[in-house]
Amino acid sequence: MKNKEVTHPSESSETLEDFARFNGTAEVGHSDTRRFTDIKNIVWSGRSVWEKQHPTFVSHSRKAFIIAPRKTGHSTLRFALAESTRLGDDWYWLDGGHTHPKYWLDEEEFWEFAEETHYEKLEDGIFQANRIVMSDDYYDEHIEEPHWQAKIDNVFKQSDDIVPEFFGSALTHWRETYPLQPQSMFWQPFIMSEYFKDWKVYLIIREPWDRFVSGLITELDNGIYTPWFTDYQHQSKDLWEESYVRMKRLLLWNSAENILYGTPNGPQTDHTFTLSSWKWRGESLIDRANHFIECVPQIEWTFNEEHTNWDFDLTNVKQNGSIFLNKLKEEGLIKPEIDSGRLSHPNDWQWTNVSPPNRKNIIEEASTNDEDLKPFFDRCKEIVQEDTDSIKNHEVKFL
Repeated sequence: MKNKEVTHPSESSETLEDFARFNGTAEVGHSDTRRFTDIKNIVWSGRSVWEKQHPTFVSHSRKAFIIAPRKTGHSTLRFALAESTRLGDDWYWLDGGHTHPKYWLDEEEFWEFAEETHYEKLEDGIFQANRIVMSDDYYDEHIEEPHWQAKIDNVFKQSDDIVPEFFGSALTHWRETYPLQPQSMFWQPFIMSEYFKDWKVYLIIREPWDRFVSGLITELDNGIYTPWFTDYQHQSKDLWEESYVRMKRLLLWNSAENILYGTPNGPQTDHTFTLSSWKWRGESLIDRANHFIECVPQIEWTFNEEHTNWDFDLTNVKQNGSIFLNKLKEEGLIKPEIDSGRLSHPNDWQWTNVSPPNRKNIIEEASTNDEDLKPFFDRCKEIVQEDTDSIKNHEVKFL
């Protein structure tokens, strides 16, 4: 691989051929004349692009992706991969400014991928790999127009059964709940493209309900529009009750689907997004992954001697090491020498967003004994169970 960023004409157009190459006036290889003036104009966007919804890391030398949904140790993973990269590795964090493939594919590879996902080839009857969803009325009125002929196989009516089968339950809910545009465009995830079919996908898995509870606590901390309580210690009955009331008010004004599927617009609760509810060609992220790596929370909690605060208990990690990081080493995903220098204290990587027991106790109380919240949590359990069942069906993928 040429380990360099693909350049743009504004940066290095030294010849007229270079300019023509980028402004779409020259043919390259077997493709039609390029219709885009700049690599920056070739974008992959929307909720259907999983790599933009879940923290994703890519290594060209390994031809591998690691996807770590939030609350599965993605912060720990980010630190570990950053240190491994400092030691000469080639991991890119797609959320860290390198989402665009121009940063981690060389120019030839980039155009091969982009031609698959963005270019019409009318002679083969193939249209770009994004999918257009249309309402019945709009479809009936416009589908006979000439410019739709090359696209007809990729245009789905919003009422067709193929839509939930193709895209999954999240878009089905959106279609039933929100007034979508007459036509909506959805781009395919990187890892579902033909170009990346032989690349390995490692997915970090945490027990789904445990992940949901942890994610819900984080979203409550972040506000879900209004913070639940700033003092998270709850050392008195009054503080417990105030925190509980704030939590209850927030959840009563939200739906399980909004929290687990997200919404078309506005703030997103991305710490609780499920993995099986978005699909592409009928396959979810869980279906596509080649290997699962288990997220094993090892941080325990103890009440300090003054009974004023919770402290970390790192005994397990100190005695046994980080199960998560050791598995990454076993699979050759991070450098083995990562235990030296600053990394003599890798435990602190696992301190990020670790929820103290009192917050989990609040969610436990609400999800089991609160009649007002029972419909909300029952629906959450139904949706989360989809992830549980899907993971169970693929448990052979655990390393």
